[in-house]
Amino acid sequence: MRIEIENISVFGLPPVEFVSLAADLGRQHISTGLTGYPFALHDYAPFSLREGATLRREMMAAMTDRGVSISLGESCTIKPGGGAKSYTADGLGRSLQGH
Repeated sequence: MRIEIENISVFGLPPVEFVSLAADLGRQHISTGLTGYPFALHDYAPFSLREGATLRREMMAAMTDRGVSISLGESCTIKPGGGAKSYTADGLGRSLQGH
């Protein structure tokens, strides 16, 4: 059985720390979005996996090192006339593929 930790449940925890938390809890699967949720519960800095190439590389390295993979992408809203291709224009899906 695959049990994942969902991105919303960590209240905006930055991606690398989220990967570490999942691994520390014995979970191999997480969900993630392109940005953090704007929760006021913690003082986590905002982040963007879409715009942050360094952050993407750090997250992928952490996932490889800790044996964690993304099992669900969150926060992708497809609107009429927008289409899903707008989410792949920057290659993010390809860069996280296999993790």
